[in-house]
Amino acid sequence: MLNIIACVDRNNAIGYNNKLLYNISEDMDFFKKMTIGKTVVMGRKTYYSLRKRPLPNRLNIIMTKANITACGVITARNISELNLIIKSIDNDIFVIGGESVYRQLLPYCKYAYITKVFDAAPKCDTYFPELDENWVIKEISPTMCENDTEYQRYIYENINVKPIKSTLEQ
Repeated sequence: MLNIIACVDRNNAIGYNNKLLYNISEDMDFFKKMTIGKTVVMGRKTYYSLRKRPLPNRLNIIMTKANITACGVITARNISELNLIIKSIDNDIFVIGGESVYRQLLPYCKYAYITKVFDAAPKCDTYFPELDENWVIKEISPTMCENDTEYQRYIYENINVKPIKSTLEQ
C-alpha cells in the first residue's frame, strides 16, 4: 500500500534550496518509526538531499529518468516501472518527496501522514500538493512544540484511491 509522509508549513511549503524547512527531532523520529523496515519512494533531488544515502534499513526507490547506480537503490523511470517494482513488495511503501513525486503519486496513496507547522517559512521553493475532496481527516494530534515551533500531525485517508497500472496492463 502506498502512503505519503511529509512536513509542511501553513502554506504547504516543504522545502527551500533542496533542504527541509524544519528540523523537528520528534517529527524525524516519527518519520523513522513509520519508514524503518519499509520501502521509501523519492525523487532524485530528495535522494541527493539525504544525509545518509540510501536511507538505512529501508528499500530505497528513486523515481528519475537519470541513471543513478548506487548500492541499495532501485530506480523507476515512471509510474509504470514503479508499479512493476512494487508489485512484489509486501510491506508499506512511503512516498517521501519531493514535490513532483508527491504530485504524481498522491492519487495512488491510501494514507497521508502530514506534520503541519503553524508558521509560514520565510523562504520556500517547493510545495506539497493540496489534498482534494477524496482525502478525509482520520486523526489529528494534540498541538506539539519543539524549539518554539508549534505543529500538529494529521492523518488523512484517501477514500478514492486509484490503482496503479503498468502500461502492459492498460
